[in-house]
Formats: sequence, C-alpha cells, structure tokens
Amino acid sequence: MPFDPGMLLQPLFERFAQGTPLSVMTRALLENALRPEPLDELFERLSVRQYTKELLFSTVVQTMALVACRLYKSPRAVYTEQLPVMREMVRDNARRCGAVVEELGGQVPALLPGYRVKILDGNALAGTHHRLKELRQTTAAALPGKSLVVLDPALGLAIDVIPCEDGHAQERSLFTEVLQTVQARDLWVEDRNFCTLGFIFGVAQKRGFVLVREHKGLPWQATGELRYAGRTDTGRVYEQEVQITNEEGQTLKLRRVVIRLDEPTRDGETEVALLSNVRGVRTLKLARLYLRRWTIEGLFNVLTTTLACEQKGLGYPRAALFSFCVTLVAYNALATVKAALRGVHGSIKVEEEVSLPLVAEHVCRNYEGMMVGLPPEEWLPFGELSAPDLAGCLRHWAAMVCLAKVRKAKSKPRKKGKARPARDSSKPHVSTARLLAARRQRQ
Repeated sequence: MPFDPGMLLQPLFERFAQGTPLSVMTRALLENALRPEPLDELFERLSVRQYTKELLFSTVVQTMALVACRLYKSPRAVYTEQLPVMREMVRDNARRCGAVVEELGGQVPALLPGYRVKILDGNALAGTHHRLKELRQTTAAALPGKSLVVLDPALGLAIDVIPCEDGHAQERSLFTEVLQTVQARDLWVEDRNFCTLGFIFGVAQKRGFVLVREHKGLPWQATGELRYAGRTDTGRVYEQEVQITNEEGQTLKLRRVVIRLDEPTRDGETEVALLSNVRGVRTLKLARLYLRRWTIEGLFNVLTTTLACEQKGLGYPRAALFSFCVTLVAYNALATVKAALRGVHGSIKVEEEVSLPLVAEHVCRNYEGMMVGLPPEEWLPFGELSAPDLAGCLRHWAAMVCLAKVRKAKSKPRKKGKARPARDSSKPHVSTARLLAARRQRQ
C-alpha cells in the first residue's frame, strides 16, 4: 500500500504546509537526513579516539545543522571529530538524498549521456578569530583548513568531501584520496589546479575521463595541427591532438580544445585551453560542458553567503572542518527541495527561475514560527520514512510552492566598466548634497 502524506498531516500541519511548504520540506528532510541511529552507528564504526559521553554524535550534528541553515546563531558546544567521520557523514547523506532525488525524478538532464559527470574543486576556509592562545601572538589570518568537494550536477548534490586541516596544504596533496573514488565512465571536470600528469593518468588508468583546464606547467607534445571547430557564445573554438608522457614512460593521447575568447577574462586571459581523453563527442559540446564547472562555484557561494559554512569562532581546524561538512549536509537538504520542485514544476522552469539562496532565506524567515506550532516531536515520524515515502511527501508539498516567491532576479548584460577618475589628494571628501544640487542646477 503506497504511503499517504495525509496520514502525517494533521490540520495544523496542513496549514503550515500550505503557508510555507518550503520550510516544511526542509525540516522533514533534515529530520530524515539526521536520524540519530545511522549517525551514531557511523561514528562508532569510524571513530578511533573520540567517544560519546552524555552528548551523542548525532546531537552535535543536529545542532550544527541548525546553525548551518542559520536557524540558530551559534552552537553552544562543538566537539572535534575525526576527518574520516566527517567525510563519511557527507557521503552517506548524499547517498540517501540521491535516492530521494531519483524517486522524485528530479535529476537535471544528463550533461553528457553515457558518462557520470563529477565536478571537483577546492575550498579554503576563511580566517578565524584569534581566540586560541597560539593565535594571539600573530596578526596574520588564521586559516583553519581547506577541502576538496565533489559535486554531482545531475543530482545537484555534494557527493563527497576531502577535508584537510592544513590551511597551507596544496590541493595536489589530496589527489590520492580523490583517485581512490574514481570509477569507470566517470567524467571529472576540474580547473587547472588539477591538471597534473599524476591525476590525469590516475583517472585514465581506472577507465575514467577528464575535462580539465590546461596548466602551463603540464608538458605535452603536439601530434596534430590546431584546426578550427566552430563557435560558442564565448568565442572561436579550435582542437588539436596532443600526447603526454608520465615518469614511467607511459603515454596518453588527449584532445586539446582551445577557446579564443571574444572578451578577456577577469585575469586578462584571451585564451582558454582544455585537455580531455573523451572520444566520440563533438568539440563544441566539450567546450560548452566545461562552462558547467561554474555550478560548483554556485555551491560555494550558497555555502558562504547563505549558509554559515565559516564559523569565525571555531579556531580548531577539526571543529571548523566539521562545521563545513555539516553545512554540506544542510546544502544537500536544500538541493533535494529544489529537486522536488523540478520533479513537479519541470526541470527547465525551476533551473531558470528558482534561486536556491532565496529558498534558504524563505526557510529561515519562517522556521522559528513553524517550530513553535510544530515542536520537534511532531517531526519524528519523518525520520523513519523510506526514500519512496519521503519523496511522496515532498512531491505533495512541492505542488503548493509559489515559485514567484523564490524567483531569481533577472540578470542584465554586463556593462563594460568605465575608467575611474584619478584620485585628487586635495579633495579627500565631497558633499553629496552639494553635488546633487549642482546637478539640479544644470538641469
């Protein structure tokens, strides 16, 4: 017998579901994603030194998730956890959210059929307050760590994270852990920091594929002439065959795609070169596919500006990284809400119109009042729901959402910046009122 969402929706619950369905969807997902039993089992399985006394690991995660969603300002206590526990928490959450997204039919159409596209990028946490004794003697920014994040653009979920406590560590030092996750038919899309012989060969040896921006330090040999392939919206596209050789003397043939831009980048670059071992795909399609790498920048933007992924008061690296990983769990809950909207209102419409930051802001505004009417014990049944049953609830609520409340602002074509006037040291300040009065007189 299929699960009936109405079984859980008492009159008051139904009133909140109709008035603020996005808040109800988010709270139900957090209840399901942060079930105590799986979290505590995960901790017991992977933890080496830490142990639970009165405060369970699941309680810490739940507290930090509410902080991450900005539903509360700060945690009263944060316990440092081990990096494998943090990583597996995100991976386990992504697996369960992914099952719900698939039940909803909320995936974005495949970027490249036949491949599982994964976008990889690094994120460095901003400097924290100098509360620790060792930090009080310096004015330099105190970096609590960094991480590599893997985004599945079809699901819209952060499916993996590799945290690192050393804020000065190079991203390349974490490549080994990334390569351990590579599977056949994976297509890894990355920026130039990941363009190394070791990484490209490592992916290829596992029958995976790369689409990576070329790093100037990578040696390659041309085996063909550069030939014109067509145009994209950003410029003319060319392709040539090249070959790379690793330290063991092994060779790998690659396609080198060069985009000569109509307008230079912010760094003044007029040309972007990509390297890929994907065959049988048109050059222009690869060039357009690389532009989707920026979707992970959107993820980091939501984590930083909308969610609270950087807690300035968490000076200990493991505490700061734990907070970041819990924020990824909260992001996945919001991304699953968006997937439910795609499943009900249509993928194209939602992707073009719905702003995930506005969804988060809408939830924050309504959450506290909703929890007064519906205290935590009212949400416990959602923690036991299977993926199909939870998807049924989300689909029911998504139909009630007014997309106009979370609509993206219409973007305008970027104007070319005007030259700034030269600084006049004789006039360190001006009167705005007098300048406006002068304009009125001229009119």
